Amino acid sequence: KAVADIAEDSHTHVLSDEVYRDFILDDAPPVMSSISPLALSTCSLSKFYGSGALRIGWLMGDSKLIKRARRMNDYLAVTASCAGETYAAQILAKRDWFVDRVREISARNYPLVKQWLDKRGDLEAVMPRYGLIVYLRIIKNIDSMKLAETLLTKYHTILSPGRFFGEEDHFRIGIGGEKDNLMGAFENLGTALDELG
Repeated sequence: KAVADIAEDSHTHVLSDEVYRDFILDDAPPVMSSISPLALSTCSLSKFYGSGALRIGWLMGDSKLIKRARRMNDYLAVTASCAGETYAAQILAKRDWFVDRVREISARNYPLVKQWLDKRGDLEAVMPRYGLIVYLRIIKNIDSMKLAETLLTKYHTILSPGRFFGEEDHFRIGIGGEKDNLMGAFENLGTALDELG
């Protein structure tokens, strides 16, 4: 609401990327576009629904702004594929299944990650209240880009280095995988940290 108020006071549009919003399973805040006519909200099937390959998303907001955006989109991609739109409709019709899936994955993986982190003395993290992404701080003097390169080339494990977020001593990692894959990735992470530190 505060951002919407600032936008209205300054007659400025706000673009709110709400692709992670669906991870807030209970009492989610309203979409930004419902708070202010100057706000646009975007979302897609990529994160919560795990269907980014469909390249389908949506834009919500004032109809005049949407019309302008649609004209611009015609230069990028006239339309999504019929098959993609069919899959998207089926995915959205089964939203409850995705909610249950995220609850199950969170309940299973949060404690595993927390236990693993508690055994390490070289990382700090605040577990997210929602979602399946953890942002960690490296306590040792290890560059997150070097860590990412080591993990990728030696251990075939991917993380997002903190350089992308303006913090060299941090990195981001997804925790939504199956238990064996997740724990294998954390084992690789621990080995790489020990090597570099």
